[in-house]
Amino acid sequence: MANTGDLIQELFRGQQGPLHSLAGEVISVDESSGTCDVRPFDGSAEVLGVRLYASPTSHQGLKQVPRVGSVVVVTFLNQVTGFVSLVSEPEHVSVILGTTEVFVDNNGVRVKRGNEDLFSIINDLLTEILALTVTTGVGPSGTPINAVNFGKIKVRLNTLLMS
Repeated sequence: MANTGDLIQELFRGQQGPLHSLAGEVISVDESSGTCDVRPFDGSAEVLGVRLYASPTSHQGLKQVPRVGSVVVVTFLNQVTGFVSLVSEPEHVSVILGTTEVFVDNNGVRVKRGNEDLFSIINDLLTEILALTVTTGVGPSGTPINAVNFGKIKVRLNTLLMS
């Protein structure tokens, strides 16, 4: 039975030739064009315009943006078109599926869907809980007795999530 690598290469062999990869150092990143340039470790010519996305026309799916100077593996779809398949030091990573986006960098995580983001929703919820008063037989109550704890949760939230 053939191994997985052989099967994948067989799928792509038809029109494009065998798949191959090379490792190298990132020498520049252009996020606006969704590409980076790589200097291969084997001494061959620099590979320019390496895709950060699988498709040149869609920004859906996984995008790993490498740091300049980091090590990447470039996998070639054909003789000239390659994409970043592995990253040693990402600047940031994102996954976009439809209107849902998850973005991760050294500052934290952002989860968005359309115009809403998880940080804002949780922050708004905690703000409302801190302002909570309840009508009683003798008038409105004071703020929750554990308001300090809710404030601590808001601080913790800021260390994990971004808006």
